Amino acid sequence: MGGKLIFQRVARMTKLTVVRAKVDSYGAQKENILIALDENSEVLGSVCIYPFFAYDTEPEHPHNLYIHFRAERGQYLDEPVKDVLLENALRRAAEVKSQAGQVKTRVYACFFEYQKAEIAYFVSRGFIHDESMYILERENGREFPYLQALEGITIKSWRMNAESEQKLFIETHREIFPRHPYTPESLHKLKMLPGWNDYVAMSDTKIAGNIMVYFKDENNGIGYIEDLFVQAKWRRRGIAKNLVATALRYFQDAGINRVQLEGWSANKAAMELYGEFDFKPIRETEIAVGRYV
Repeated sequence: MGGKLIFQRVARMTKLTVVRAKVDSYGAQKENILIALDENSEVLGSVCIYPFFAYDTEPEHPHNLYIHFRAERGQYLDEPVKDVLLENALRRAAEVKSQAGQVKTRVYACFFEYQKAEIAYFVSRGFIHDESMYILERENGREFPYLQALEGITIKSWRMNAESEQKLFIETHREIFPRHPYTPESLHKLKMLPGWNDYVAMSDTKIAGNIMVYFKDENNGIGYIEDLFVQAKWRRRGIAKNLVATALRYFQDAGINRVQLEGWSANKAAMELYGEFDFKPIRETEIAVGRYV
């Protein structure tokens, strides 16, 4: 049971209670969802906390806690409700930090670039704009690094037609991107996009790395790269570079002239890799605001 706080709202006093939920309907970190209730025990909104480690991309603060508000009524939470949820979320974040034995833990939230009011709210509460997601683009007619043979690794097109193959991909992807897991339905929807293909780097029967491609705008000759990843034990062997080169070769053969992908500014290794292939940022799409506990 969380703390009870009293605040002024609509010219009257309202008691707000924050409790911990037993079930997270979104399927992750069930012990870290806090719900705000009014004096009649009606749900007003909630905040979820998603802990994860990012040793490769953010070594200076590998322990991260992503927080996300949800409004029960309407699209937005009232600011007083948001304040009390944030206060309780930061208190819980300090507990998670202590339990994980961490010296430095970053709490952050993400928003689309146009969500100015939401970003301003967090900045006013001591958060800073410390990361951005960018759309990067390259002209595919330019030269790019050639594919190189990789010992013990085979890169091949993978249609994932069998249910067992889809399950293997979803489970592997979830290990790399726990905050954005696929379901069989969402994977099927992606496979239905024009020009969809997948290239997997296999080590025996294990997925070492993967990259997806599709046509973002076939009429205007724009291809898109999705879900590039290499599992930790196979990194620094040139697999990611070979996967990107394979994707660009695919678009080149299809007559696609421009290729786009998304990248977080904090992922310096990935941004350097994309730079080797002459990808350049053309638009900021998401903003992360963070603070330490």
